[in-house]
Order: sequence, then structure tokens, then C-alpha cells
Amino acid sequence: MNRKGEMLCAWTGPLCVLLFFIAWVALADWMPPPTPSMGAQEIAAMYQNRTGLIRAGMMLMMYSGPLYGVFSAIITICMLRMKGPTPAMAWGQLTAGTATILFLIIPAQLYGATVFRPDRPIDITQFGNDLAWFQFDMVNSTLITQYVLLGIAVLYDESVRPVFPRWFAFFNFWSALLLIPASMITYFKTGPFAWNGILGFYLGVVIFTLWCLVTFWLVRKNIMCHEDWVAEASR
Repeated sequence: MNRKGEMLCAWTGPLCVLLFFIAWVALADWMPPPTPSMGAQEIAAMYQNRTGLIRAGMMLMMYSGPLYGVFSAIITICMLRMKGPTPAMAWGQLTAGTATILFLIIPAQLYGATVFRPDRPIDITQFGNDLAWFQFDMVNSTLITQYVLLGIAVLYDESVRPVFPRWFAFFNFWSALLLIPASMITYFKTGPFAWNGILGFYLGVVIFTLWCLVTFWLVRKNIMCHEDWVAEASR
């Protein structure tokens, strides 16, 4: 039962990514994202023309956040099996992952509030749109903290059979480093650092998606092997 329950929790990682892309791409149609250089009139027209789809997309996106929290919890369980790293790293990783839930839920609420009254003054709609994009795209500190703590724990794992391979530590460090450019969106309305740019948006989406899938694969492998390793060690 433990293995089945843990495996169920592990699958929340890919499911979180799937729900996000359905909400973001198929429903809200924000791929590519609207440019931050758009005027208030254009932004208001966007919300007026896609009211129903944006509402549905943001409602679905609300459910992707809690799934990421469950995924962070099963990562914590795997980290607590490590020998060497302090448990504080596992709990710190969980705290950072749990905080990330807010940055999936709060932007969805802000987009939803912006589209709730599409006939309001266009300047207010523009501000709501800006605020939602900043909440979604610029806040990366929780993910960076999560990745760094996980990477350090992997390096210090002294288990006979390491929970995660050593290369996964450097994968986490590089993932954290590549999320930093998204912090620059406050300075740019066009170009690679804007919230619709290669460094301001696409790189972060790719890193987050790839990290979830790679981590799921390794967590799943650990769940499948852990009971066998424990049985072997007790003989």
C-alpha cells in the first residue's frame, strides 16, 4: 500500500504540468504570451474577446498548484531516506515547494479577477493584467530555493544506494541558475527579458517542465526500488 500511495503522489508532478498546459495553451491561448508593450485598449480587447476561455483556463490552473504541493511532499519523503544531509533540507525543500503553490493559484485568481468585469475602464484591466503576469512570471525564488536544497542534499547523500544519482544535483543547480533571468522582466517591455521573451518566459517554462518530468522519473524509480533495498539490507 505504501508503494502504491507514494506512486500515486509521484504522478501529481506530470499531472500538474499537463493541467497547466491545457489551461494556458488550449484554453486561455497564452502561447505565445501577449506582449507587455501592448496598449490598454489592446489588452482590454483581448480579455473581452476571450472572456469564457480565459475564465475556464484560470479555473483549471487553480488545480495545478495543489498538485505541485503533493509532488513536493513525495520528494521530501525520498530526501528523508538519504543518509547524511540534515532533515532540514528536506523540510526546507517542502516549504519552498509548498510556497510555489501560491504562485500558480494567485496569478490564476488575478487573471480571473481581471476578466471578471471585461467592460471596466481599460486602465484598470491593464493594471490587472500586468500584476497577474508579474505574479506568475517574475516570482521564481521559491523554485530556486527548492532546486538548490535538493541539489545540495543529493551531493551529501552518503547512502550505500543513493536516493538520487549525483548528476541530478548538478541538474538542479543548473535549473536554479537558468530561472534567474525571469527576475529581469520588470525592466523590459520588449526583447528576450520581457515576460513574453525567450529568457523572461520560455526558458522558465522549459526548465520547470523538464525538472518536473526528470524528477518524476527519478522519484518513481526510487519508490519502485526502495522496499527491495530495505528488504535486502535487513537480510
